[in-house]
Amino acid sequence: MNYKFLKGVKRLSILILFFLSLLIRPAITIAQQRSGVNQFENEIQLLSEEQLNTFWTNAKRSGYTLRTVPVLLQESGYSYNEALNIVEQIKILEQSTIGVTNTSGLSAYEQKIFGLSLFREQNFEFTNFNYLPTPENYQLGVGDQLSVVLYGETDANYTFTINKEGNVSLPFIGPFTLKGLSLEAARSLIKQKLTNNHAGLAGPNPDIFMDMTLTNSRSITISILGEVSEPGAYSIPSNISVFNVLYRAGGPTTKGTLRKVKVYRNNRLLTEVDLYKFISEGVIDNSTSFKDQDVIVLDTYEKRVELTGGVRNPGIYEINGEGSVMDLVDLAGGFEPGADTTKLVLRRLNGASQFISSVTTDFPSEKLNDGDVINIDLIQDYNVDRIEVTGAVNQPGFYSYTENMTLNDLLSAAGGLRDDAFESRISVFQQENNLRPMLVAVNLLKDDPSNFSIDERSTVFVPSVLEVTEPSYINIEGSVVRSGQIPFFQGMTALDAIILADGIDDTAIQGKLEVVRNKSLTQNVGYDYFLIDIPSDLNKIEEFELQPRDRIFVRDNWLNQSEKTITIQGEVEQPGKYVVNPGVTRISDVIERTGSFLNTANLNGLKLYRLTKTIDEENDSSKFDRRKSIAEFVNDPRFEGAVSTLQYDASNNAFNRLKNDRTVALRRNQKNGKTLESDSIGVLNNFKLSKSFVIDKESTELLEIGISYEEIQINPNSQYNVTLLDGDILFIPPKSALVEIDGNVFRPTQAIFRNDKSFKDYVETAGGFKRRSDRRRSYIEYSNGEIKRVRSFLFLHFYPVVETDSRIIIPEKPPGATINYDRVISLITTTISTYLLIEAVSNNR
Repeated sequence: MNYKFLKGVKRLSILILFFLSLLIRPAITIAQQRSGVNQFENEIQLLSEEQLNTFWTNAKRSGYTLRTVPVLLQESGYSYNEALNIVEQIKILEQSTIGVTNTSGLSAYEQKIFGLSLFREQNFEFTNFNYLPTPENYQLGVGDQLSVVLYGETDANYTFTINKEGNVSLPFIGPFTLKGLSLEAARSLIKQKLTNNHAGLAGPNPDIFMDMTLTNSRSITISILGEVSEPGAYSIPSNISVFNVLYRAGGPTTKGTLRKVKVYRNNRLLTEVDLYKFISEGVIDNSTSFKDQDVIVLDTYEKRVELTGGVRNPGIYEINGEGSVMDLVDLAGGFEPGADTTKLVLRRLNGASQFISSVTTDFPSEKLNDGDVINIDLIQDYNVDRIEVTGAVNQPGFYSYTENMTLNDLLSAAGGLRDDAFESRISVFQQENNLRPMLVAVNLLKDDPSNFSIDERSTVFVPSVLEVTEPSYINIEGSVVRSGQIPFFQGMTALDAIILADGIDDTAIQGKLEVVRNKSLTQNVGYDYFLIDIPSDLNKIEEFELQPRDRIFVRDNWLNQSEKTITIQGEVEQPGKYVVNPGVTRISDVIERTGSFLNTANLNGLKLYRLTKTIDEENDSSKFDRRKSIAEFVNDPRFEGAVSTLQYDASNNAFNRLKNDRTVALRRNQKNGKTLESDSIGVLNNFKLSKSFVIDKESTELLEIGISYEEIQINPNSQYNVTLLDGDILFIPPKSALVEIDGNVFRPTQAIFRNDKSFKDYVETAGGFKRRSDRRRSYIEYSNGEIKRVRSFLFLHFYPVVETDSRIIIPEKPPGATINYDRVISLITTTISTYLLIEAVSNNR
């Protein structure tokens, strides 16, 4: 027997060693793979800014985004980690231009290139070119349309188009040729021809005058080649400029020149156009008119220099023979105020001769290299003696410091204090000799400002009473037309508050008005209560004077209370709204008034929905409603001038800030998926319901309560027969005769309910339990909201009974503990030692 025992232990030890080896091998392999990946990541090389910009520009034009571009990179041979690294470089490139609003779709690098964004702004309609002035040297051709107007002693209008033969025809004159003539020559010829019929056109003192315009120019075909976004042949009006043609082709690429745009005709260079003059000065050369089959070529730029710092338009500028750096600064709009014009820093980044040196504005541009960066520093104003005054003064701003200057001198220079100045606490920010910041508070109610000295570079802040303390108000609510907060006015009475609230409801007539007031600080914490009768004639109401922060409750006369209703929907004969006595009417009372249930009603799955709010929502709504109510009051045109301009601004600013905070929070919650809305109450047609609904276009949280009406029928005093409140919603769902199986099963589904099928039978319908299914924590959710879970004893499981319209939920087992390899190795060592000890004992025997 001992031998068999030892042999069994030996086999068990071998099995343990085998399974432990299976566990350790994948872990070692994964560790080796991770080590290789980290090593490969360190070898990824960064792309240059120009290479990165070229790739990203082409990718965007092909429809790729930051989310989809890694796929493109992997298809091009990059690994996944290399693709992610390049995407991070693109993000840095996109964010390199801070504070620049990009509406043209250009990258940060492209926005720096002067003039490039002008070609990316919007779609351009060439029909507008018919309204542009036509150059006098414009040569007429086939398809041009002319309009001739005679005025004076004779009024006449002629419109004609040059035909394929180059001719036009006038009444009583016949055809003649205009093709190839300039506008001036054509005007003279037409005037000469018309003189035969209108003699008043000729002579030293004519009494008939002629005006001729080109109303519609012919279309020609021009080819655009080189460094343009969309090269090709374009059919365009013949009287447009080089800029218009280039605009139509999408503008130059990041490598295209704007300084030497070449126009070729009959294989010969006709002219070179510098578009910088048009972009910076609005001057365009109209001396050249286009002809059919002309060619425009954009070469690659020769030199570009970047200007940074204290210029009005920092960016990358192309050099084309400018005499000095100052000419480049003029292209950039000149120096910014405060720019250090005596110290320009040149950084040369490309080539073997990289350096940083100081240059002057007369440094020759011909000595600049492509890619040079010139930075213009701004003069720091730290050593400038100036004092800033902010807050409740009549003229806030910066003021020069004078020797022995006092706080009184500074406040006088700032126009004095405003009426709302908080004089008991003026903050003066200064710096000690060791440059440490220091705050000094001055109380003008006690201290003489003439005795308080001001240092250089001080900052004085005068707070406003309206900012330090919230304006006094009263609160009125209840049966009034407009409840909320109202600004408090000295001498205000309860009747004034009712009037400012636009009156009371009919239900409050002959009711009570209660004023709740905080006790004075010298007394114990608590409230004083004042009851005032509301007569039928409000003119006879008691003259009760109010105090700041009083709360007024206008109570209903219970004889005049409005009806309280609930809503019944679902499988009943007469759904709709029903009037109830809140707190008295029960579910069984109102169900009897609906007629009867339909045959399809699921009486065991009735749902009660009740409005609910959290404490945080109540507090937030209270603050928001108070600010909103006061803002609405001060903006009401009926009460214009009732409050000062300062109070008007303070109330509106406070409400707008709070409204903006709520809007930002709402967008954040919606983005995080915290807001779940249904379309209407009519969606309550499934026993799997959300807790958030939209009622009258407003999102409302509803508390769901499961009710079993079968229990109510058996026992009217059952706990299910709850009393109803105003606004409750009762929903009687239809019988679905289904059982839903969800959770950690192979195929979550719904199955037809059958009395002869058990819990496990339904799970098998969904494919059965998965390996990590937690049978002991499985449960059933019945249609009335009750839940029954599986009971377990040792290895036995007792499953609950399945009913129609119920849900079987199979949860997943919680994740197990991670493998501790130290313990595994220790276990292996212990197992081997035990095995060797047993083997030795056996041999000795």
